[in-house]
Amino acid sequence: MAKAEWPLTLEDLTAWKNSFGEKFWLFIAIEKEKKESVACVMGLSEATAVEKEEDKEYVYIVGLYFVREDWRKHDVGTTLFNKFMEVAGESNKALLSGKLNYL
Repeated sequence: MAKAEWPLTLEDLTAWKNSFGEKFWLFIAIEKEKKESVACVMGLSEATAVEKEEDKEYVYIVGLYFVREDWRKHDVGTTLFNKFMEVAGESNKALLSGKLNYL
């Protein structure tokens, strides 16, 4: 497996937050002693395109899932992922995927 450094910046987070507002969730695991982030799950929800408001449903999308290499296999990522799944509940879910050129 290729070694990966933390791929995002504050500007990335700001862009997501500004784009999706209240439909945006970010769960972060912080190492207490060093006060460093070790994992995160970022997600959002979008309404389906329908003619009638009462037919509207939401799809919940995982947009980022990252665990620092030294924290993998400690269930940190699974715990954060499950937190987002609690938010999504029984709604439809999707994974936003793509290659990050800077990894």
